[in-house]
Amino acid sequence: MKRMTQEEAFALNGYVESFLDEEPSCVKENYLDNDTLTKLILDATTFLDLPEDANKGKWFWYRRGGIEKEKWLQKFSDEYVKPLLRDDALLIGDTAFYINYPPHDVHVDNRDYRGDPEKDGIVGYKSVVIPLEIDTTDCPYLFTADQYFYGPSTRMRNGCEELDKDNPEHQRQQENGVYFSYDYAADGVKYLASTKISKSYYEEYIDEPYFVPYSTFDKLSIEGAHRWKPGNLIIFDSSRIHWAEKLTKRGATYKFGISLNYGLKIK
Repeated sequence: MKRMTQEEAFALNGYVESFLDEEPSCVKENYLDNDTLTKLILDATTFLDLPEDANKGKWFWYRRGGIEKEKWLQKFSDEYVKPLLRDDALLIGDTAFYINYPPHDVHVDNRDYRGDPEKDGIVGYKSVVIPLEIDTTDCPYLFTADQYFYGPSTRMRNGCEELDKDNPEHQRQQENGVYFSYDYAADGVKYLASTKISKSYYEEYIDEPYFVPYSTFDKLSIEGAHRWKPGNLIIFDSSRIHWAEKLTKRGATYKFGISLNYGLKIK
């Protein structure tokens, strides 16, 4: 089975939705004890192969996928995450990341069979974000939206088609299974609001006109604001749109974390 085109993939959104329930996002506050958190940090640092001066540059974005294949991560998932999910949930991804800029933009992380032929018969179910380290006590937010998009992993770039035109990084992402939505209504985003998130909100938390333009928040509304605090677990539906606050808004210079994806076998 080959990776589907965007048109083919989005045409199956309703089919994928039929297997899933929509549930409120949640945060498990202070869920991980210090020993467990310290071990995760050490294992994730080794997995990422971070250089000693990883956070010395003005901009950096270290990211590595395939973490779900690591035995230590599987053990952690079985002990700490799977008890919080459906019994038939399968660990299917995703990454460790050590970043400062640009912020995570508006997107969904729905690793499924349409964008990844290795996941034949699997649809995305839950995303779990595990903050490991951040150099501030005034922790930033991960925001989840009221809106859902049942496509595979997609960057939500409403109104940015000209801005993104001929961008080699976007072309690379598309080749690696990421899709792009430039018209939320036409692509089937659910529960679109009558307005966009306020300009004052955007300026306070995002204010990133090139990487996260204001137009990408058109007809979106906020379901939850979740503190990106080490020791917490942030859990939300894989098809729920989400994004991250810009780190410099909180005086932070980096964040280090793990993102996990869980799926359901439908055939």
